[in-house]
Amino acid sequence: MRKNLIISVFVAQHNLKQYIHFNAHSLLSGRDHNLNFPLKNPNNIFQEVEDILRINLVAENVAKMTKLNGENGVYWDFRVEYNEWIESK
Repeated sequence: MRKNLIISVFVAQHNLKQYIHFNAHSLLSGRDHNLNFPLKNPNNIFQEVEDILRINLVAENVAKMTKLNGENGVYWDFRVEYNEWIESK
């Protein structure tokens, strides 16, 4: 089943590193909505998001990412469309 979610990619002000944050996702947002994943390669956000979703058994794959808005160098928001993880029988 195809699903979608919103993510934010941002630069943390305290150490100038980039992170991925999943908005309003029960597992990937964190208990207090403060879970962030380090962004290793800003040139390949698609692959990094897909890897996080697959490792956490959320998605089989990412079908599409659409940039929604952002301030270059500070943050970007994306809509991520993915195919839901299907548990093997």
